[in-house]
Amino acid sequence: MKTRTQIIDQTLEDHEATTGGPDAYSPIIKAELIKRLSEETYLTCSDFAHFGVKCCDAACESEPHYEMSDVILADDRHAWVCCKICDLLIRRTKEPYDDPEEEKEEKLWREAFGLKPDPVEEELHEAAITAKSDGQKLFYCLRYSDHKAGKQRGNKRLKALIPQFLNLPGGRPAKACIASVPPRSCGCCLQCGASIFKENLNSESGDHNCRRIREHRAQWKNESDRREVTETE
Repeated sequence: MKTRTQIIDQTLEDHEATTGGPDAYSPIIKAELIKRLSEETYLTCSDFAHFGVKCCDAACESEPHYEMSDVILADDRHAWVCCKICDLLIRRTKEPYDDPEEEKEEKLWREAFGLKPDPVEEELHEAAITAKSDGQKLFYCLRYSDHKAGKQRGNKRLKALIPQFLNLPGGRPAKACIASVPPRSCGCCLQCGASIFKENLNSESGDHNCRRIREHRAQWKNESDRREVTETE
């Protein structure tokens, strides 16, 4: 569990670790976190490690102020978590489409790249929706998460863990999920997978201001400097 201040400070520290200090994006991150984090304390992804679900790096590392969700648990505590943990806590196996056109576009995109529906994914999604008890719903959501991650824990072992999970944080379905309302997306970053917004573009290069691109550009600069030194010698 972390305090609101700890989350804000850690997020800014992580962001600035690869920029060499505060930049023009730092105040945007801080303002968004102050707006969204209204509670004094939050459970975080590490508090749900017992489920064995790996965090989503894109949410936790790239744009946490937009990508992370505030989930209200069954006991009224709040959790600040990535999309994968959020999906499990609210027992979601597929994110619903807000716009029918968005669903149509994704279908056309999948067809264009020859991506066929996953029958196992569809089966687990239907099972999670029709499950009657909290234990059954949690079981199928964990099966779904394991399948998406290419992880095999086995039905027998997973079923044996469910009674224990039900008494741990997140064992009961969450009451609500408060997602961010980010600015209109300009697309998706090919390096980190996060959404691109006008606010998170590097003002000098025009690139997405994410860790992977900053690190890539720093590496390229170092290699370029070394080549110039070698040529000079």
